[in-house]
Amino acid sequence: MAPLVAPRFTKRFRRLCQVAAVSGTGRSQQVVDGLLPVAMVYGDGPWREPEDWISAIESLFGLSLSEADVLAARDRAVRAKTMSYNTFRGQYVLSSQAQSATMDQIQSGENLERRAQESWLAEVEHLVSDQSSDALWSCLLAYAGKAFLSHGMDAVKLLDPSAGEFTDLTGGDAPEALLKMALSESGLAGSLLPEISQAIAVFFDGA
Repeated sequence: MAPLVAPRFTKRFRRLCQVAAVSGTGRSQQVVDGLLPVAMVYGDGPWREPEDWISAIESLFGLSLSEADVLAARDRAVRAKTMSYNTFRGQYVLSSQAQSATMDQIQSGENLERRAQESWLAEVEHLVSDQSSDALWSCLLAYAGKAFLSHGMDAVKLLDPSAGEFTDLTGGDAPEALLKMALSESGLAGSLLPEISQAIAVFFDGA
């Protein structure tokens, strides 16, 4: 099988998972609190006005936050001393400890993903031995992301009230339809549907 290569087109879904890991909770306020430092680690800023975080989070995660939510999260971070206004640079910056902790948690999430990828591919190799590891993992993440958007809308709406717009893309499709789309996006033949379906079932059964 081909070397493990993290897919690029599923960054938004993967980063959302990283935010959940950093925030350590499903509560919307704390997830928003987790979005700000992750955006600051990934983005270049400058971080001055709420719109700076709003546009970065939209670009990175595909989520729309209100100015009030961002201001509240920023104020909580300032009070907690994980963020401060640097007068010399003219923008908000993360404390060195918050920066390091966020990067460590993101790295831990990436390491966990790689271990999960390696373990799953080894377990399903007999089903899809002739397929690219990269394409298979991309397909799994594409399917998981589509399933999350199609069937986990309540969770998405905690962060993005406009998430209903995604229904035009997913249409509440059944798992088989979502998997067909994931196969196509990953460059895998539609004829592989039965084998890929079994492989993905192995992943979720063992999760």
